[in-house]
Amino acid sequence: MNASVLIQLGSGDLSVGFPKVSVQIWSADRSLPEQFTGSLPAAPHLTEFYQNWQAIYRHLCDRKPLRTLEDDELEIEQDGITNVSHVSFDTLCHQLSHALNEWLRSRGFLEVEQKLRSRLQPDDQIRVIIGSSDRTLKRLPWHCWSFFQDYPNAEMALSQAEYQRNHPAQRNTDRQQTRILAILGNARGIDLTAEAAFLKSLPKTEVSFLIHPTRETLNAALWDSRGWDLLFFAGHSDSATETGRIYINENATHN
Repeated sequence: MNASVLIQLGSGDLSVGFPKVSVQIWSADRSLPEQFTGSLPAAPHLTEFYQNWQAIYRHLCDRKPLRTLEDDELEIEQDGITNVSHVSFDTLCHQLSHALNEWLRSRGFLEVEQKLRSRLQPDDQIRVIIGSSDRTLKRLPWHCWSFFQDYPNAEMALSQAEYQRNHPAQRNTDRQQTRILAILGNARGIDLTAEAAFLKSLPKTEVSFLIHPTRETLNAALWDSRGWDLLFFAGHSDSATETGRIYINENATHN
């Protein structure tokens, strides 16, 4: 069975909790969804776990000076981090994942998960959509939820709490291949050979590669009249506050 599970967390945040969680199961053989409700308690410790994880991760990615201690822990030699100075990154990843699953096993949400499991089969093709306007919540490692371990064909996506239906451009339903626009951007220090080879091996696909494109080349490709089914990017990226960046080429500007 193909199914979509929409989990709307409603108003709230991790500091106060989510008192009304709405869950819908949509399936192709039914015109209306099944719906039930639950709740999630406050979990400010998840915010702290995430912030600690993010700080360590960014330092590892930025190749900040790190010193390995005798017990395989990492010490960050920078004054900017004061709440976490000695920590095993692997342990911190496990703690964040464990804390997320403990939160999702809370009484108000456990019944929701049990209902999902009673109505879905492990071999079902499932799309799980988490709807929330809380930015920190959407950055948590939802893919570590134990539900996904038992349902290997389930994939997750994130959504805003409120949204409107747009009128999509007319898609050519007659074409037999999936069109993929693949951008191989700034790859200094990393090898993108495996990504390119994987895309080329996909069956029933038409892949167009843009290697270190200029802004103008990318813009022209995006507006191709035939349209695209998937946009793929590999290369360096980063974020500043709420702004994400991908680096499409290795130039100092216009990248």
